[in-house]
Amino acid sequence: MAGYKVHVEWEYLVVMFVIVFLAYKRYDKFAPYTDLTHITDIHLLYGIGGAILTVIMLLLMFRTDSYDFGALKIGNFLQEAAAPSLIMGLPIILTVLRTGFYSSSAAAPTPGIIFIGTACEELLRIAIYFLFAVGFGSPKVAIGASGIGFAAMHLFWNPSDWINAIVVGVLFSVMIYVFNCFTGLIVAHFAYDYLAFGYMNVWLYVIIFCIVFISGYALSKSKYQVRV
Repeated sequence: MAGYKVHVEWEYLVVMFVIVFLAYKRYDKFAPYTDLTHITDIHLLYGIGGAILTVIMLLLMFRTDSYDFGALKIGNFLQEAAAPSLIMGLPIILTVLRTGFYSSSAAAPTPGIIFIGTACEELLRIAIYFLFAVGFGSPKVAIGASGIGFAAMHLFWNPSDWINAIVVGVLFSVMIYVFNCFTGLIVAHFAYDYLAFGYMNVWLYVIIFCIVFISGYALSKSKYQVRV
């Protein structure tokens, strides 16, 4: 990991502030936790906390040359969005292969709430990775810390899912290290939950993200790196 430098895309910061704004707009302090049309206070705190921590680290480490700030690399973004989506979707894909169908047993929030909620979780988990990778100079520790942090986020609603959350958190952070991109994970987390709650056909999901990954790989290997 020598010479590794975290790349922070300016697009991620725009997305980050948009997500916090949307979370605030969709938050209702009087809504019960069983309300599936509003953001809970805990998810709003995740989003705000992640945004604040990210901005603080950007400012504190600005003159240290410990991170790279620039445009989003499309190839890396597409691969990062697709790879964890397909990996996390494997249990559902295998279920469909074995039984012929998949249905979610959980009550489903609206798609908009799924997006905002998963994005808020990612803002905090990515901020934890950024803190350890840049502030402490250790991507290895950052991968583990963000995995544990991601698991801790799930303790309040599903303690039995703690180990799975650690694994997913570590997987997401490995994706950051491999593809050096933040924004793709927001797409991946939303896409998987969208599938898991039964909003999307499994095979359409597989086809879309296989195409996305192949396209991203081709772009990343092209002579000209495509940035936006």
